[in-house]
Amino acid sequence: MVFVKKIPWHRSLEDLGFHCTAPVEMTLSFLIMISRGYALYDTNGSQVPQEFVEKIGKVFEAILEETGKLREEMKEDISIAKAIAIVLERNPHLRQEGIAHDVLQWYLCRMEGWFATDADAISLQCWDQEVLLPGGHGLMVRGYRPVINTLAKGLDIRLGHRGC
Repeated sequence: MVFVKKIPWHRSLEDLGFHCTAPVEMTLSFLIMISRGYALYDTNGSQVPQEFVEKIGKVFEAILEETGKLREEMKEDISIAKAIAIVLERNPHLRQEGIAHDVLQWYLCRMEGWFATDADAISLQCWDQEVLLPGGHGLMVRGYRPVINTLAKGLDIRLGHRGC
């Protein structure tokens, strides 16, 4: 089974240390195949070779490793976006251009998707400190409302009032 999905998104490259002054619109399409994972396509519809995507994934991992070193240096917390900008400034060999840059941005987009927020709102100090619970993913068919209603049963909850 194959699904095709386009993800348009906008980001200022300067925010991530790419020293560009204009916002750039980037669109990467990706194909999710149940049996093989995914395949990326550029904006012209050409498939990006899987080996290339994996190579850029290693660059992204190297960038994240460098943010770990930066975390040890920092006394105050900063966003992962700011940390990546600092890492790229210190390590110009990790910067990417062209399709490599787009794939790197795709990895960042996946990270933002995982945290359900922009990289500007992800904490450098805490981003990788999660504890994963065993088991698979679940889908709340009726949303979280049944959980909330069960937890709230018997509580006196009033809008606009302060609790003790």
